Amino acid sequence: MSQVNVQAVSQGDQEQPSQVEKLESYSRVNPILEHETNTIKSPYSPAEWDLVECLDTGFVFLKNPPSYESLQE
Repeated sequence: MSQVNVQAVSQGDQEQPSQVEKLESYSRVNPILEHETNTIKSPYSPAEWDLVECLDTGFVFLKNPPSYESLQE
């Protein structure tokens, strides 16, 4: 598991201070094939996240999603 910094963004007219939160993430395999495949990183992938495309299926998925535990409030 690794840690990823996520910055909260205020919406609308609400001006809230930015918060940087560390989320635990993990590396995962292609969720369709359920095994490791060759992938390429998407140019639309934000710095903290690895948005990848499977070269076998064309399926796009988040390679290092946050763990469920780190998303709980």
